Amino acid sequence: MADFTFEEQQMMARFWGEKDLVNNEGFWASCLILYQDKLVALPIADNPSSRRRLAGMLDCNGSCSLCCHYAKVHLTESDLARLPDDAAVCKDEKGSYLDCKNGCQFLKDGKCSIYDIRPDVCYDFPIQSPRTATTPDGREIQQVQYRLKCVQGLKVIRQLMAEAVAGGKLMLLPDLSLINKEEDGIEKDNLYRAEKTAARTG
Repeated sequence: MADFTFEEQQMMARFWGEKDLVNNEGFWASCLILYQDKLVALPIADNPSSRRRLAGMLDCNGSCSLCCHYAKVHLTESDLARLPDDAAVCKDEKGSYLDCKNGCQFLKDGKCSIYDIRPDVCYDFPIQSPRTATTPDGREIQQVQYRLKCVQGLKVIRQLMAEAVAGGKLMLLPDLSLINKEEDGIEKDNLYRAEKTAARTG
């Protein structure tokens, strides 16, 4: 367990061997604390249809602002065309961005004042750049990575993990990765895992 932090080791020890983590409220409460602001690999391919589904699953009204606290918000050309004329846009070698080190200029009273025309990266949030993974049937896919920030995001992760294990062939582990399980209960292959754990990247 050398790749795990002390907190992650405690999480693994506390919940290892639990057969039904999906329905364990204590487990999910611990996930929100331990994996907050970490990337969680979801058991779905990254494509427009998946992104649309995830956006529909996230019950966000744009009012909690937990996702609005980053130092930079990189902008696309279409973002620049949509933003108000008085937007304070900066440039560096990577392109245009909003400098948010002292807070986003569009965050007013904890709400996004340009929610309907917000930058693409804000619109996509909490979906992050995909990673390469192997599906249970051996196909290589670009897998959705999801940054956990809030209770609503955790509900999305929980629902997708519940769907993944519903067929009885996969089992959820305390690090939010999935494994194949054989009939005798012995682990066969770790699935949807990056170099360390699903939730630790970021």
